[in-house]
Amino acid sequence: MSTEGAAAREMPIIHRIFRRQFAEVRTLMQEVPAADTARVGAVADHLVFLLDGLHMHHTTEDDLIWPKLLDRTELDAPLVERMEEQHQQIDASVAEVRAATQAWRSDPTPATSSSISCLHVESWTPGSASCSAGTRSRRPTPR
Repeated sequence: MSTEGAAAREMPIIHRIFRRQFAEVRTLMQEVPAADTARVGAVADHLVFLLDGLHMHHTTEDDLIWPKLLDRTELDAPLVERMEEQHQQIDASVAEVRAATQAWRSDPTPATSSSISCLHVESWTPGSASCSAGTRSRRPTPR
């Protein structure tokens, strides 16, 4: 079995997983009773786990994938540069979500959970930016 190109073939899969999981955690947040601090903590922990996973995924792309893609002359460099810029924008938004998650954990109210949903749904949910941009138009195989 050949593994050549496996990372490129798997990229749409991980992006779908992130999109699905962030949508599910948003729903969980909206359904947690404010008085259930244990459940708030569990959902907040899960959101932080997803944020950490997203960060690791983007770091891998930034450090290992984009440089290889930029070295390939047949790839559109502006596309890769746009995805790198989107990662930087997402990183800044993730920092806001982390702070808002801590606020929700400390003061679990509908207002604090709603503020997190608005932040990540509108600003950086995977799929709204780099996750779909790189996989929608072409899926080059880094070597």
